[in-house]
Amino acid sequence: MNRYSMKRKRKIYSIDNQNYLIDTDKHCLYDVESIGALKNGHRIFSCLIDDLDNNITVKTRKWGSVNENFEEVIPCKYECLSEYRENIYSATILNPTRTGECLDKYFYFLMDENGVPIVLHNIDDKGINKELIVRFESFIATSEFKQGLAVGLSFDRKQGGYVRMVVCS
Repeated sequence: MNRYSMKRKRKIYSIDNQNYLIDTDKHCLYDVESIGALKNGHRIFSCLIDDLDNNITVKTRKWGSVNENFEEVIPCKYECLSEYRENIYSATILNPTRTGECLDKYFYFLMDENGVPIVLHNIDDKGINKELIVRFESFIATSEFKQGLAVGLSFDRKQGGYVRMVVCS
């Protein structure tokens, strides 16, 4: 079982007219700031998450998505999340290291409806233009591909090696 298919344990509940993302594993709740309309089985939402900044706890706005039952589908950990097109989202996540191969402050990438980073690649198949969706289930995020290479952000929030995309037609 990969990390994207694991059962989610966070859900949005309404308590006294306030929405909270409740994490049953960590026994905590987070203030939900906004919940979007249901579209293609998902609602994009934002909430305030505690982050450390120079050893000081600060509340930062993060984005994720929930299904029609308000169960978290895309984890609420992104600086920005928006619908790119049906079942594909555009996401931004802070680069925790900004060292090594990727010095950019953020990773900007596309993901599928389950939060798996993807790349859309067009190929010509005997005169017919086809779009391939390439999934990178071993990473939280990937940097922009340049000359077929990108940097992957691993689940332990460290930059992985290069990600190579080789498309055979």
